[in-house]
Order: sequence, then C-alpha cells, then structure tokens
Amino acid sequence: MRKLEVPVNEKRDGGISEVDLAEFKEKEAQLAEQDRIIEQTKERKNALESYVYETWNKVPFKFEPKP
Repeated sequence: MRKLEVPVNEKRDGGISEVDLAEFKEKEAQLAEQDRIIEQTKERKNALESYVYETWNKVPFKFEPKP
C-alpha cells in the first residue's frame, strides 16, 4: 500500500466577518436596551395607574347631576 500526502488548503466561505459580527453585537445591544426601556416604561405606567386608583378611592366626593 502506498501512502501519499495530499495538501489541504482550508478556506471557509459563508462565515461572518469580524466587522459584521461586531455590527451584529452592537445591534443586539441596542435592541436589548430598547427592550429594557419598554419594560421599565410598562412598570412605571402600572405603578402610576395603581397610584391613581388608590388616590381616587381616598378622595371623598359626591356625584350629583346638575339640574
């Protein structure tokens, strides 16, 4: 049996370049920040709504139709 060494040149196509990868990571960070802001806004709106309802129940008033 004869042994023959065959040179292999490795070339990878279809991978993501370092520049593209950095851009994708930056975009991902931006989207994560947007998600955080949206969630924080929802929490603050809920807290405000709760405060309004609590205050509404504490205010004594009577509803009387005007003649």
